[in-house]
Amino acid sequence: RVCNYPPPKDNGQPCGGNSDESRSCFDNPCPVDGFWSAWGSWSACSKTCGHGQKERRRTCQQPLNGGRPCPGEPTDRTYCCQGPCSGQRLEVVSTTELTVGHRLVATTTKCG
Repeated sequence: RVCNYPPPKDNGQPCGGNSDESRSCFDNPCPVDGFWSAWGSWSACSKTCGHGQKERRRTCQQPLNGGRPCPGEPTDRTYCCQGPCSGQRLEVVSTTELTVGHRLVATTTKCG
């Protein structure tokens, strides 16, 4: 506000109070959903020969102001094969079935 209508004169006092005033009009911050970092590198295989597992991790940036949590898991694991151990023959590690369209598809992972 401006104290110029009318301006003080004849030794009159200036207007009282501050010339400006502010207050927050945004009292409820918007929710921010959690989000994942990029996946880290795969770990080394858990075995030096035969079937093992390896994993990679990611970090969730936590939600703010009531936002939704990160969907999914922070750790991803997969099988790895380091070749047969002495005197060992390696067989099927895993079989995964999934539906693609209306068709059931099976994939088999072999080691060695």
